[in-house]
Amino acid sequence: MKIIVIGDKSRYQFLRKLTENPSLTSESLGRKKVVVTRNRQTDSETIFFSPCLPLYTELEFPSENDINNENIIITRKDKLIIFIEKMTAQIRKAQESDAEKFEVLKRYRNKALSCEIIVLVNNIEGMTSDISTKEDEVQEILRICREEGFIARKYILGEPLDFLIYYDFVENNSKKEFESKFRNLREEIQNNFSVDYEMEMDLSGFYDRYIEDPNYLENFFRYTRHISNLVKSSTQKMYAALLQNQNKEFVKICEQLYEERMRMVAFWDMEKDKEILYRKIVGAYNEKFRKMPVISFKGSESDYEIWYSKNMNTIFEIKDKAKTFFQKDVCELMKEYILHRLSRVEDVLNGKIN
Repeated sequence: MKIIVIGDKSRYQFLRKLTENPSLTSESLGRKKVVVTRNRQTDSETIFFSPCLPLYTELEFPSENDINNENIIITRKDKLIIFIEKMTAQIRKAQESDAEKFEVLKRYRNKALSCEIIVLVNNIEGMTSDISTKEDEVQEILRICREEGFIARKYILGEPLDFLIYYDFVENNSKKEFESKFRNLREEIQNNFSVDYEMEMDLSGFYDRYIEDPNYLENFFRYTRHISNLVKSSTQKMYAALLQNQNKEFVKICEQLYEERMRMVAFWDMEKDKEILYRKIVGAYNEKFRKMPVISFKGSESDYEIWYSKNMNTIFEIKDKAKTFFQKDVCELMKEYILHRLSRVEDVLNGKIN
C-alpha cells in the first residue's frame, strides 16, 4: 500500500524518527519528493530505508512545492496522512492562509482511498508544561479537524504505527474491530486451516482427478528411449502439469484459500504476496526431491519394462513424495506463511516493529 504523507513540517520529525536519521533537515527534505521503504536495496538521497514499516507499505513525502501547487498524483488505492503540528483555533477566525490550507487538504482528501489527520502531540508549539493544558489543546485541535470532516487522532513519536494499517481509523472503533477480526482469524487459521485445505481440495476434485488417480501419476513414468535422471524427468513433468503458471489449477485453489482468509486484514499488496507464496511452493516442491538418487535409462521399450521393475521402489517413492507434497506439505507451508504474515501485523499493533 502506498501512503502519501503531507501537512506541515512535523511530518519530517516523523520521517527522522522512522528512519533513525536525525541529521535530515526539514529544509532539504521539503525541496524534493522523498520515499521511505522497507527495501534496503533502494537506499539513496531521496529513498530511505525503515524496518518499522508494515509489509509492502511505502511512504511518499511530496515536496513542499508539489503540495502547495496540488501537483501530487493520488489514486483511489492510496491512503493519505496529513501531519499537523501548528493548526490551532485560529482557523475558526477564518485567517486567510489557514483557511486556504484547509481547503487544499480537503481537496486532497477527496482523491484518496482514505484520509487521516495525525496531530503530533508532543511537538505542538505553544503548549505549556501543564499536562492537562496540553491535553486540552490537543483535544481542541482534534475537535476542529473533526468538525471540518476529517478523521483525526493524536500520535506521540515512538508509539506503535497502527495508523499505517487501518484504512479508516476512527479512534476506539475501527481499531477495536480490526483487532477483533485479527484475533479471530489467527485462531481460525491455527485450528481449522488444515481441515479447510483438505475440504477445498476434495470439493474441487483435484485429489480425485490427479493425486489419488494411479493412472494419472503413471503418465509421468511412461517409456522414453533415454532418461538421464528418472527423478528429475518425472518431477519436471509433474511440475509442468500441476504447478506451472499456465496449468496452475492447484495454485489457483491455494490463492483462493489465501485470499478468502487474508482480505479482511491485509493492508499490503495481495498480488505481490501471492507471487511470493507461489515461489515458496515451487521451492518446497524442488526441495522435496532434491536428495533422491540419480537413476538413468537408455534402451528399447522391452528393456524399459525390465528396468521399471528393478526401480519400482524408487518410482513408488517419487509418487508417494508427490502425494505427500500436495496433500500435506503445501498445507503446512501455507499455514505457516499466513501465521507469519499475521505475526507481522501483530508486531505493528504492539509497537514491536524493529
